Amino acid sequence: MTLAGKPQGIGGKGTQYRPLATAELAAGVKLKNTHKERLFVELNIGGNPAHMPAARRDAFDLTRDWYTADGKSLGANPSRTLKVGETLIVHLNVKTKGVMPTA
Repeated sequence: MTLAGKPQGIGGKGTQYRPLATAELAAGVKLKNTHKERLFVELNIGGNPAHMPAARRDAFDLTRDWYTADGKSLGANPSRTLKVGETLIVHLNVKTKGVMPTA
């Protein structure tokens, strides 16, 4: 395996795990199988969006009301920074614009 142009050894039997930082992925990752056996590779990427997606209004109307764990309203679009482990309650109101047979 080559990360950002630098060779990295991978060896051993069985499943191998290699966490990669964002910068390593951005710099490029290359894998080369030097053995006769097949090499199976799986890439799992997880994360959270930096910004809330834009509202969609094509099939349904969705409104959100945000509350703290003790029931105090944060308004329709809370802008304060949350702390790790902090709990929020969201009340969703969904109205369809017609019949949605698969809903």
